[in-house]
Amino acid sequence: MLAGGDGGYVALDTLNDANPANDVLFLENTGKSLQRSTDGGASFAAVNSGITGSGFLFIAPFTMNLGNRNHIWTGGFDIWFSANQATAWTRMTGNSGTCGLGSISALAAHPTDANRVLIGMSDGCYHYNHAATTPLAGNWPGGGAIASGMISWLAWDPNNINVAYATVSNFTTNVLLKTIDGGVNWSPSMGTGITALPQIPMLSVVVNPFDSQQVFVGSDLGVFTSIDGGLNWYVENTGFAKTAVESLKFDASGNTLFAFTHGRGAWKTSVCNACVTHSIGGSVSGLAAGNSVTLVNNGADDLVLSNGAFVFPEALANGNTYAISVKIQPTTPNQTCVVAGGSGTLSGTNVTNVAVTCTNNTYSIGGSLSGLAAGATVTLQNNGSDPLVLGANGSFDFPTSISDEDNYAVTIGVQPAANFDQTCTVSGGQGQVSGGDVNSVMAVCISNQIFKDGFD
Repeated sequence: MLAGGDGGYVALDTLNDANPANDVLFLENTGKSLQRSTDGGASFAAVNSGITGSGFLFIAPFTMNLGNRNHIWTGGFDIWFSANQATAWTRMTGNSGTCGLGSISALAAHPTDANRVLIGMSDGCYHYNHAATTPLAGNWPGGGAIASGMISWLAWDPNNINVAYATVSNFTTNVLLKTIDGGVNWSPSMGTGITALPQIPMLSVVVNPFDSQQVFVGSDLGVFTSIDGGLNWYVENTGFAKTAVESLKFDASGNTLFAFTHGRGAWKTSVCNACVTHSIGGSVSGLAAGNSVTLVNNGADDLVLSNGAFVFPEALANGNTYAISVKIQPTTPNQTCVVAGGSGTLSGTNVTNVAVTCTNNTYSIGGSLSGLAAGATVTLQNNGSDPLVLGANGSFDFPTSISDEDNYAVTIGVQPAANFDQTCTVSGGQGQVSGGDVNSVMAVCISNQIFKDGFD
């Protein structure tokens, strides 16, 4: 036993080593009573120095940010923050403290963005902050009531900085709320009909770190789960007691879920994250009419596509890697398609943002000029534009390439100046680009004075 008396919240930092003797542990009894051990639990000392004010609940919540375990949050009427594991504390609100008439009853810090913090109050009021580690002279954003009753728990989706859930400990209509904009707005996430949550106190909530659609809620009557982000709910039916579940936590691997009850001990169950699969998809744009491109994922699962949204037929297990590439490029006309956002590791959600962009292949139009008099110039044009002034015999290419299967028509735009008395003509100057550069256009200039004096 680490400590006696009424117990509250706990937190652990293993320092990412294999030595339990230097683990950092936090625990509390009642009120403002936070204690810390830096020797694996062999001894504890109070770490409340610097925290002032009142309003701490009988069991006062505190939380450690799992993405930065130096960060500790707690509070009563005011919000308090430590950036060094409770060695020093900073009051993060002004003199007016928090909203409403209640005390802080729930806190959540996002593991991938330490500045995103949610605060729930015992009277249903709430705050959010997207720059939480910077103290404010006034109140945090929010400040309104989102619940009829105590906000008992707040939990972020660890894979999404905008999604979080809030439980309400009351016999009321909406006892589970969800935000999809980082805490700015909240909506009921109770479900409907026979797959709705019962209107009983909800005490805790957690999101599967490997599957953002799987959410677990601890209630006065055990555990409920959703596999669609809170749209439908199902009761846990493996024999778990119908008892109040005060806290739900995943272990570091994300494969074991722990349930801590009020008076019935702690329980655990394995979560088959390897059984969870996610789809890989995105969109294709830029294909010419009638064209198609063939994609593969991890070198297999061929998918022939035209423009628009796509999803590979084979879903992959959570934690697997994916790598989308082009197997066959479009050929009528020839185009080149490139993939953006096409590789990564599945982490709790479907992949929908693979972008395949296709552009036409372009080819140069050119050939050779002969017979031009020294000092003269001739101007060629392609399709009535793209003028090319030539001042010497030899090979040439127009400055502008044209797309595959487009027509070209090379003509003389401006003949040599009159004093050179030459006429230039073009042969092989018309056709259609067919998968390669055109270099067979011939421009020939001849003197107009060959028969100037006639025959003798």
